[in-house]
Amino acid sequence: MKKEFAFVSGAVLGALGYIALNKHCSKKTMSGGSSLVEFTYDRSSKDFPTEPFHMTISNTVTDIEDYEFKGLTSLISVDISSGVKSIGIRAFADCSSLVNITIPSSVTNIGLRAFRGCDSLTSITVDENNENYSSVNGVLFNKNKTTILIYPCAKKDTSYTIPDSVTSIGDFAFIGCTLLTYVDIPNSVISIGILVFYKCTSLTSITIPVGMTSIGNFAFGNCTSLTSITIPNSVTSIGDFAFQDCTSLTTITIPSASQLTSIGERAFSGCTSLTTITIPSGVTSIGACAFQNCTGITSINIPTGVTSIGEGAFQNCTGITSITIPDSVKSIGDSAFYYCISLKTITIPSSVTSIGENAFEGCTGITSIIISNSVTNIGSYAFSNCSSLKTITIPNSVTSIGKYAFAYCTSLETMTIPADSQLTSIGEGFFLNCESLLNITIPCSVTRIDYGAFYFCTSLTTITIPDSVTSIGISAFYSCNSLTSIKIPDSVTSINKEAFYACSSLTTVKISASSLLRNIGSKSFYACYSLETIEIPLGVKTIEDCAFQNCISLTTVEIPSSVTSIGSNVFEWCTSLTAISVDKKNKKYCSADGVLFNKDKTELIRYPSGKHSKHYKVPSTVLTISPYAFSGSVFLETIYISNVKTIGQGAFDECANLQNKPSVKGGSKK
Repeated sequence: MKKEFAFVSGAVLGALGYIALNKHCSKKTMSGGSSLVEFTYDRSSKDFPTEPFHMTISNTVTDIEDYEFKGLTSLISVDISSGVKSIGIRAFADCSSLVNITIPSSVTNIGLRAFRGCDSLTSITVDENNENYSSVNGVLFNKNKTTILIYPCAKKDTSYTIPDSVTSIGDFAFIGCTLLTYVDIPNSVISIGILVFYKCTSLTSITIPVGMTSIGNFAFGNCTSLTSITIPNSVTSIGDFAFQDCTSLTTITIPSASQLTSIGERAFSGCTSLTTITIPSGVTSIGACAFQNCTGITSINIPTGVTSIGEGAFQNCTGITSITIPDSVKSIGDSAFYYCISLKTITIPSSVTSIGENAFEGCTGITSIIISNSVTNIGSYAFSNCSSLKTITIPNSVTSIGKYAFAYCTSLETMTIPADSQLTSIGEGFFLNCESLLNITIPCSVTRIDYGAFYFCTSLTTITIPDSVTSIGISAFYSCNSLTSIKIPDSVTSINKEAFYACSSLTTVKISASSLLRNIGSKSFYACYSLETIEIPLGVKTIEDCAFQNCISLTTVEIPSSVTSIGSNVFEWCTSLTAISVDKKNKKYCSADGVLFNKDKTELIRYPSGKHSKHYKVPSTVLTISPYAFSGSVFLETIYISNVKTIGQGAFDECANLQNKPSVKGGSKK
């Protein structure tokens, strides 16, 4: 865009002796010899000077639009013509060099945050004939001075007394006034708007007047030097974020006769120096994250009127050692006490029906929890990583427990779930890494054991699965390496992927002949080193890949007639397996001399690697040897083949004593 003005520095002017300026600009010499461009704005051009300039807004402009002069960092001062009626939202926002501004009598409306971010602003002057606004010592008020609107944040004063005529402090009035250390608010003031003293980082003390009824959202947020505050009896609500990140605040005084009923969302969040607070008896609501990250608080009493504890209300209050939850509380919100690492004990009163997600997650100091029989729902991760918790009883009222509810409770030894429990599932990751859990009885109401429910419960020795359970989920008992035996109830139709993976001490798996089991998932018994026998019941249709791989103690297996699919590597590295037997009525598979084939013996699927024969002759009907069919058969010295056309990948891997690996002529290797 072509520039419509030119500005030349004083040094160049002295050398050249002239200056070229367009019709909108002229040159003005300031006191001290510094120069300032005079710029007249009439909307015919928006090519503003880049050097420091004074702007006169032409009388042809009647309304200054929203954001019209936002970000003019070279603007020093402004004269607004008498034709202007309104100044739009953020009209002069972020004019960071603007020192003063004059508002004429014609202006009837000044938009929200019109001068936000004017960090050099020292005064706002209003024509005395203006019927809507006024000013005193550079501070902007409404006409009758009942509302203070803007205190210029670059005023040099460190203290300010609000006039007695003021009844309310407008939104954003003192925002970012970093030079102020004290503000005297008269008793006439009854309300403080939003973000009024936000980021007044030097403000050390302030007195809230007796007649005030509410403290607005963000009112004192980020006042990092504020050390104490007294909330008068008249205040009924503390707004959201009202004192957030007041990191030096050590004391909040709220009289016992206070009329306070609600504490807003994040009202005191991040007040890291706060050590104690007494919540008055009239409070019924504690907002989300109200005291989040108040790491200095050691104890807190919640009054009897409170009916809910909001989400994250005391999250990361790492110093709290005790807390009393009154009988009035009906719900504990998500993450309400998340990571309160010094909390030792907790009693959930009989009024509570719901414990939210992550409610006590990471409370590493808790050793015991009492849950009343009114609770019906425990959320996901509710007690996750309570690493000192040793015992807990789940009342029979609980119908739902979310995923990972007790994950990483590494000291948990026992959990009591009553026989008449209404719980329907042991959820995903329920006891994940509960490495001290010794035993548990699952109630008859449970129909599912979900994904990773007992994952890495390395001390679990016994467990009773009731007849109501129909599905054992993926990795349900993964690496429960102290588990010695398991009875799969007849009701179970599927043992899913890795269900008993690496249960290295498991010697016995009991599945009755009347079982409804239809599927044995991939790697479901992988690396169960101690498993010697397993009876696969009639009715099982599918044995998936690697289902019994690395079961080094397994000696024999019988495949029933119902099996229609056997995956790859199902019996690989079963180094003690001497025979695989297939029921003669099976229509897909057969066996001969303990070796597994397809039904017509055209494919050799698995030679049991624990078979002690030195020599083996592959039947002449066999055309294909499956991948890894003989792998790990350490006793074999010679294998004879005749009509084989295809030998699968790794068919003879780790056959340590095999003298010559068979090959095919005119066939293929896969």
